[in-house]
Amino acid sequence: MKYTNRILVFGLILSAAAGLQSCKTTEEIPEEKPTEVVSEQTNFPIKTISEGYLTGNEEEGIGEGGMVINSQADWDALTTKMNSVNEAIEPQTVDFSKVTVLAFFDQMRGSGGYTVDIVSVKKDGNKLVATVKKTVPKEDAIEIMTQPFMIGFIDKTDLPILFVD
Repeated sequence: MKYTNRILVFGLILSAAAGLQSCKTTEEIPEEKPTEVVSEQTNFPIKTISEGYLTGNEEEGIGEGGMVINSQADWDALTTKMNSVNEAIEPQTVDFSKVTVLAFFDQMRGSGGYTVDIVSVKKDGNKLVATVKKTVPKEDAIEIMTQPFMIGFIDKTDLPILFVD
């Protein structure tokens, strides 16, 4: 009986060793990768309507910042304000059933040479982000009060638009 028990124990030990050998372990614990949230970003090409600067020393009453224009009445009101001191933009009819107009006005500057440009409009989740680039003069510029602006249009959208610089 002793011999049979030893063979049985030896067999169990061999079986256990073989079973453990087939279960390889590694020191590396696989990291659980978080679900990556990728926002859908789609470019909205912007076409320039007008760019330049106002010279009315803020008499036009247009503050610094971005504007979204979705109607001819709002467009006409903006162009009337812009032209209240000097001819800054040519009045025109816009088909607001097809486009959304974006305008960005910089702060009042003490000299010429400053510019603003809406360089991109991208969809980010449930909104559009309009990125604005402000450029300062590289050399001495004429001393005149100016308020740089850029106005363009994109395909019609009802999404909210955030201006960032």
